[in-house]
Amino acid sequence: MYYIYELNMPEEVKEKLVQTAAERGVTTDELVQSWLEWAVEHKAEFEEMVKNHKALSEEERAKGEAIKIVRSYPVHDGESEAEAKLRALREETGRTLGPLSNDVETMMLPMISEEEFCEHVEDENFYEKYGNPCVIVGKDGRKIVFESFALYKRDMHLAGMDDELAEIEKQIEEDGRRQKEAGGV
Repeated sequence: MYYIYELNMPEEVKEKLVQTAAERGVTTDELVQSWLEWAVEHKAEFEEMVKNHKALSEEERAKGEAIKIVRSYPVHDGESEAEAKLRALREETGRTLGPLSNDVETMMLPMISEEEFCEHVEDENFYEKYGNPCVIVGKDGRKIVFESFALYKRDMHLAGMDDELAEIEKQIEEDGRRQKEAGGV
């Protein structure tokens, strides 16, 4: 079993985190993991840092305190991260959420930022980690649902759109062939 912590932070703090990670040649995940490991292993230095933080002006403290843990939940053995999040949301709201819900108004999908999507879309475990489908929140605040092509094909079939699906698959195949011929991927 392990725990997932979901954070909420202002855009400028997130940008600073991404920039700091990039400057060090690591992902934001690796940066946060390293910092947490350091905090646990260097108790005295961490306590001194907290003491110094508390001594800051209220305005300066507010900058660091803008990062809030929105929720934390365990992922039990044999449970996917998506299942754990759905369970946590059900417990939190006392309502049925996600794929087991017939009430579309209460259905919730995992949300990720555009930057996180771009960083991880090619990860082997993307769908396990972020859900399938998931909602991508763009820099401008617009949201788009992203799902695997396998799920898209299933949805098209269930909607009785097999002819449209065949056209899409044909177009994808043709585009891939043209790209190969042009020396692409």
